[in-house]
Amino acid sequence: MNPLTRLIAAGLASSLAITSAVANTVYVQVTGSLIDATCTITGGDLGGTVTLPTLPLEKANSGSATDYGHTPFSIQLSNCAAGVSTAVFSFDGAAHPLDAQLWASNGTAQNVALALKRTTPDEVIRPISSGGSEHRVAINGYAARINGVATYHPVGLVTPGSFGAIATVTVRYE
Repeated sequence: MNPLTRLIAAGLASSLAITSAVANTVYVQVTGSLIDATCTITGGDLGGTVTLPTLPLEKANSGSATDYGHTPFSIQLSNCAAGVSTAVFSFDGAAHPLDAQLWASNGTAQNVALALKRTTPDEVIRPISSGGSEHRVAINGYAARINGVATYHPVGLVTPGSFGAIATVTVRYE
């Protein structure tokens, strides 16, 4: 091997040695905890279905009030995991095209919507996709409950027919 080749080879070997000598190893430690952060959800006494009373058209079209057929409902949480202190409820579904605070009916009756309201505190429950807010409920004794009322809400001259609306409830735990 000629002297120049030896010099280049020695230089490469020493630069490789220097590169590996200045390399650092950094360890990142990640910690956390996992909990079974769920509760058993039930629809209260209603089993998840709220049945509004039959509404006569003369009452719906009387103009004397805005909501009819007040029917209470509740969603209950039980057997909540230890360490979970708050349940955050969000409600979503099809908003009525004339008023995003109301829920569209999928029935045959025309010009009538569903209104949902919490009873404590007194606040409107509207679809989260239409700007509705989340509803926070404290979990006490491994249980919680959100109480509300469902009503018919005329949005014009109501015509006869069936009525139905679906609200999908999602619960997040903190």
